[in-house]
Amino acid sequence: MKPSDTVLVTATYHPKPGYEKEFIALWDEKIKPLALQYGATWASIYHNEETEEFLSSSHWNAKADADKFLEDEKYFKALKELNKLSLLPPSKAFYDFLREAA
Repeated sequence: MKPSDTVLVTATYHPKPGYEKEFIALWDEKIKPLALQYGATWASIYHNEETEEFLSSSHWNAKADADKFLEDEKYFKALKELNKLSLLPPSKAFYDFLREAA
């Protein structure tokens, strides 16, 4: 594996006030296991208490595996559920940047 084969997928979420615990539980139950199923070496979500943003991050040894995860119908369904608990849709601009740079 070359360092250029690895991919970091990130997204920023903005849960509605009062829905943070439900949001994290949903992410942990649906997104994280799916990412690991598709070969992520880790998948985590972090809460920035200053900005009230949540940052998800997952690491992949193969871009093709990350792409399969991001194209899976289960991922889209889970994302729709997360969006119902969010003020804004998630940002995956960093991932898009990495895809273009590859």
